[in-house]
Amino acid sequence: MIKKFFTLMLAPLLLAACTSENDPETGVNHEDGQQGESPEWMLTTRLDLTSGEEGNMNVLNEFGYRLMAETQASSANGEFCVSPLSVSVYLGMFANATSGDVHNEILDAIGIDGIEGFNTLNEKLMHYLPCDENGSSIDIANRFWVKDIFKVPDAFGTLVSNVFNADVEYVDFTDSSTVPSINRWVSDRTRGKIPALLDGDWEKYVDLNMASANTVYFKGDWQSMFDPDDSFTGQFRGKSGISDVRMMRKSLPAGYAENGNVRMVTLDFSGYANAMELYLPSEGTDICDLASVLTAKSCAELRESVRTYDVAVTLPAFKKSDEPDLLNILAGMGIKSLENADFAPMGLGVLHATLIHKTSVKIDERGAELAAVTGGIDLVLPPETADYPKMKIDFDRPFLYIVRNIKTGAILMAGAVTEI
Repeated sequence: MIKKFFTLMLAPLLLAACTSENDPETGVNHEDGQQGESPEWMLTTRLDLTSGEEGNMNVLNEFGYRLMAETQASSANGEFCVSPLSVSVYLGMFANATSGDVHNEILDAIGIDGIEGFNTLNEKLMHYLPCDENGSSIDIANRFWVKDIFKVPDAFGTLVSNVFNADVEYVDFTDSSTVPSINRWVSDRTRGKIPALLDGDWEKYVDLNMASANTVYFKGDWQSMFDPDDSFTGQFRGKSGISDVRMMRKSLPAGYAENGNVRMVTLDFSGYANAMELYLPSEGTDICDLASVLTAKSCAELRESVRTYDVAVTLPAFKKSDEPDLLNILAGMGIKSLENADFAPMGLGVLHATLIHKTSVKIDERGAELAAVTGGIDLVLPPETADYPKMKIDFDRPFLYIVRNIKTGAILMAGAVTEI
């Protein structure tokens, strides 16, 4: 008999982290109802990847661009918001929790050959990305909530603890306090930006056998902040009409590039570890087609052609949230067996998986605040005193953005803004 299953994860916003290698040896304590005490998860500021791991990192980033295109294609008006990193980390956890068709489909869809290489890369990213310094902050957390009639094998508990810093907690889903407790954990780890994973009354979830979550929260100040006194009320020409919005404006040295489809400007976050790339479609390029045009290859070519300009930029301040249909999106990418996933590695048998992906984005004069949940993831700085050629770009019509980690290229969040 197929049992019901709910899984979730809160997605990441990346940042150059402050971690160090550690190998916690944590098992699952079934009698105590939760995972045992584990050594402190150490962070490192270095990310040393082998050539094979660098290849897998490139594969993960290519998956992110495909996910962006598929997510936008599923949107009625071209607007979307998705965290590719969150989804890929979640799929890494999911692949370890399952066997058979869905396990193989995940690896094939991402393009990674073997779960061992996937785990090695995820472990290094989990030690490197979290950080709280230089005006930016990132928090990543993982957890499994398992119905207390089951016993998860110690080997699985140790693996997800070592690779994902994930706890396993045994719960009673028929207890009215369980769902609020799960939602409170998600809300706390995302600073309230994702207030709940499981919507609605707790009684909807009494038949669950498991829930799982990866939460990621990011807050970063601009390296060069916008002055609120310079903001003004301007017009944004959305797909359905013109609206009055708060427009921020500033002139600053910034990376700029263009091709026949887009103009791109890069705004750095404090510390230069992460950046937001803003893509304005060229006249004649529809925003609904932009994500499919911006492939990993075309974006790499744009970045290679970036030159520093004295850019006069106007950008709307905005808040956005989204909940794309991740189950159907991933099915279109080849992961089709989630409804009959075999969780043999967890000792749970065949379960019915329902996926959730929620995102929240806030952009203002100070910086960006991002959060995501997926359920079922040496720079040479330009001298600011130099003289650069002038460039003006106004994001007063639909545009696309990508927030990415500079060292790894990992996409923390991506989306398109078509209305404000």
